[in-house]
Amino acid sequence: MQGLVEELQRRWNPNCEVEGGRDVVVRVVFNIGSGGQLVGQVSSEIRGPRTPVAQASAERAERAVYAASPFHGLSRDYYGQRIAVNFNAREACASQ
Repeated sequence: MQGLVEELQRRWNPNCEVEGGRDVVVRVVFNIGSGGQLVGQVSSEIRGPRTPVAQASAERAERAVYAASPFHGLSRDYYGQRIAVNFNAREACASQ
């Protein structure tokens, strides 16, 4: 699971240079099918103020999940499961 989270974080690309961009936290929820593919829609929830910067970050987080699918190398335990991943811009921006 850690590899999946790291892959999604790499693909997220939060806007660290915009005012408030480093303060965004987004929770993304999705389902993984038996072949590692996405099943259904990806949804996101902004944790904190719903600013335009936060909304753009949430949309980028959803796109990161779509871009990473299908997911390879996951334990079969995750197939058919609802997965929730937290995207924290402060952490992501610190590693850039």
